[in-house]
Amino acid sequence: MRAEVVSVSQDYESPASDASLMARIAHPNNLKKAFQRVKRNKGAAGIDRMTVDDLFRYLQ
Repeated sequence: MRAEVVSVSQDYESPASDASLMARIAHPNNLKKAFQRVKRNKGAAGIDRMTVDDLFRYLQ
C-alpha cells in the first residue's frame, strides 16, 4: 500500500481583507437576514441565555 502526499499552500489574507469581511458580516442587511433565519428555525438561547425574542427587544 502506498501513501499519497498532498501539498497544500496557505495564503494569508491581509488585514484589509479581514476588515472588509467584518464589514460584510456586520452589515445591517446581513444581520437582519441572519436574525430572521434563526427565528424561523426557532433557534435556542445562546451562552448568554438570551432568546430570539429577548434579542429582538434588545435591538429595538
